[in-house]
Amino acid sequence: MTETAPGVSRSTILGYDRTRLAYDRTLLAWVRTGTSLITFGFAVYNFRRVMAINSAETFEFAFVLIAIGLVALLLAAFEYRHDTGTLAAECREIPRSRLALRVALLVSVLGIFALAVMLIRR
Repeated sequence: MTETAPGVSRSTILGYDRTRLAYDRTLLAWVRTGTSLITFGFAVYNFRRVMAINSAETFEFAFVLIAIGLVALLLAAFEYRHDTGTLAAECREIPRSRLALRVALLVSVLGIFALAVMLIRR
């Protein structure tokens, strides 16, 4: 970090930085949860195909799991962006990192791809 702005102590900046890191950890926990839901849904879908079970309920269950994972990821990404934006408005001295947000969006794209594959192969 560079020199602190007048009126802002180093401990205050470190407190904001700890808060930003907590936001990163929270988003990554949601990424882990969303990834698990997407993976489990896609596994149920593939199990259905391997076992030659032609059940609409199984397809719908897999689809809903993937959709819930995607919604969780997107809501967590929006909340992260809002929270870090608010934090940056309060303290301009903390560094801004977008890595966690990029990971969340990448996993969301992979989830959308999984949904597309399911719908095409149906």
